[in-house]
Amino acid sequence: MIDTHLILRIWKYLRDIPLQRVLLLQKKPHLWLPELRMFDEPDPLSNVILVVEDAELHVHKEMLASWSPVFMAMFSSSFMEKEEGKVTMYGKSLQDVRLLLNCIYPPNTCTVNSDNVMNLLPLIEEYDISALKSKCVDVIARYEPSLDVILIAHEYNMPDLLERSLDAVAKQPFHTIDHQKNTELSEHIPPKIMLDIYRCKIVNQIEQIKQYRKLRDRVTTSKRLLEQFGQSPNSYPCEKHRKLKDDCLLCLNKYRQTVNVEMEKLMLSHIS
Repeated sequence: MIDTHLILRIWKYLRDIPLQRVLLLQKKPHLWLPELRMFDEPDPLSNVILVVEDAELHVHKEMLASWSPVFMAMFSSSFMEKEEGKVTMYGKSLQDVRLLLNCIYPPNTCTVNSDNVMNLLPLIEEYDISALKSKCVDVIARYEPSLDVILIAHEYNMPDLLERSLDAVAKQPFHTIDHQKNTELSEHIPPKIMLDIYRCKIVNQIEQIKQYRKLRDRVTTSKRLLEQFGQSPNSYPCEKHRKLKDDCLLCLNKYRQTVNVEMEKLMLSHIS
């Protein structure tokens, strides 16, 4: 059972620890991050060590478990290095783990943003930190819809973002998917998702063709009305002219009224 009083004590203690400035080498080069805590030295309340790239980070089980059900399960059961109070995080980047800890620990000097989201997201997904994952979704959702976003949403289980991105990409021209960069990306996207993209594109193309045909019919109707206008004995354009004059306001007004009537008839015929 996690001691909530201990978490509060940890928070009060950490709140007043002096911060150290450090340059983290992120996937984006030359990226200065805010002042970060290094976790290199133990404090009176730290009770577990994370071993990352042979470095030891002194942290608190209660703090990690309150954020992550994976850590909760790990600390609640026996694991290999429990006797030594160490957890080795194989294959993890020391800089990324430190960044994650600074997002978790008060005073939360780091937040998820477009500069660090792709560094944090693999760790957040692996350790099931839902509070931070929702922030990752919000950041990625601000990106322009693309196959990159679709791939991220698929790999990291973001169904709502995936659906929105599929709809948006499906409305883009075909060449946005077919150029070389996206052709390489598409190899990593499941065939079912690519099939959905092209299916949506085909449906959108069909709808555009229908809209084009409706517009074409309206233009054809307008041309026919223009050609026929004034030829009937009882439908002279105006009292002054026996043919339509484009510099006569009476002719133009009469023509507009006639076109509106004919278009209304045309729309009623389509509805019926």
